[in-house]
Amino acid sequence: YLAGAEAFTHIINIFDKLNILISYYNMGNKISAINKIKEHRGWNTFVDCGAYSAWTHGEVINLEDYANFIKMNLDWIDVYPNLDVKGDIEKTEENFRLLTEKYGLKPIPVFHVKTRRWDILQKYIDKYDYIALGAIAGENIPYDLLIYNLNKVFSMAKKNPWTRWT
Repeated sequence: YLAGAEAFTHIINIFDKLNILISYYNMGNKISAINKIKEHRGWNTFVDCGAYSAWTHGEVINLEDYANFIKMNLDWIDVYPNLDVKGDIEKTEENFRLLTEKYGLKPIPVFHVKTRRWDILQKYIDKYDYIALGAIAGENIPYDLLIYNLNKVFSMAKKNPWTRWT
C-alpha cells in the first residue's frame, strides 16, 4: 500500500493500478483528494481511521462521523478498521459493536497488543479473516515484552491459517 496517498494526489496518476492507504483523520474535508482517489475505482483502497494520529494531536475521532464517511464512500473504500481507542479496550469493543450493528458496516477488528486480552484476540481469530494490530506505535513497552506479546499473537493465529493481518 502507498501510505498517505491523500497527500500525494499529484503523483498517483502515474500508476495504472495501486493499493493505497489513506487516513480518515488526515483526509478531513480534502474534497479534491477524495475526488482524485475516487477517479481510480479499480484501486484497492484502505482507509485507516487515524486514531493514533488524532491521539497525538490531543483529538478524538467522532464515531458517527467516521461511520457516515465510510458508508457514504463504500463505492471506493475497500478496507477499513474499527475506530480503536488508545488505552481503552472496552470503548474499542463498543465502537466495533456499534459500527457492525448500528451502522451495518464490516470493519476489520483492531487488537491492542499491549492489553494482552488474549480472550478478545481469540474471538477475533475465530470469527474474522483479517485482524489489525493497534497500539504498537508510540507505546512505552519494553522491547522484550513487545516481542513476547507479538510472538503470542502470531502463535495464536497460526492455529487458524486463514487469519490475515493488517
